[in-house]
Amino acid sequence: SSSSEPNSALDSSTALSPIPTNLDSSEISRKLELVVKKILIIYEAWKNVQKRGTSLCHGIEKIKQKTFDETNSEYETKFPEDLLNKCKNLRMICTMLEELISETEFAVTQLRVLNEIDSKGNNNSTVYFKTWKLSKFFDTGEYLLNLYRKEHEIKVIISENIGHSRDKNELILHTSIWEHPCFINQSVDVILQELASELSINLPIKSP
Repeated sequence: SSSSEPNSALDSSTALSPIPTNLDSSEISRKLELVVKKILIIYEAWKNVQKRGTSLCHGIEKIKQKTFDETNSEYETKFPEDLLNKCKNLRMICTMLEELISETEFAVTQLRVLNEIDSKGNNNSTVYFKTWKLSKFFDTGEYLLNLYRKEHEIKVIISENIGHSRDKNELILHTSIWEHPCFINQSVDVILQELASELSINLPIKSP
């Protein structure tokens, strides 16, 4: 049933606090580390939610396949209650991904503030950890946020349509597109590894 799916992807203890605009370099460094850790935690949460969605898609595929077999027709649609419940849970998964996007938006906003502070005080010339300037952290955050938004759009479309698949090929296509993301994929893993490496953070990072 729909109640079997948790409705939150992140622990509230990971919440970021607003950033003052009068920080010195050491305070910027500390704040930057907190924001980066938050971004890494969000990414781990995204991957976990993505996997739960994949499991639901396979469950939907199995039920839908059974309805095809029972009617001896791929084009005759049936919507049993267990299929409806799994589709509702998949929509909840999309809502959880949307919440992670909101969390990322706030983290990127904080990176923007830090970048502006750094620009005024240090002309964006300071390297706070190994090789990255603050502007690169901000650019990376914005890039990731854009990918999350694009991936979420696709997953919403799948969640709205997989239960109404008209034939086996369409059903398999929906599951495959969910399971093998177009935007949040191995290339993003590399980017997040680089981000973590800049702060000497081992992945996967765990929530406190």
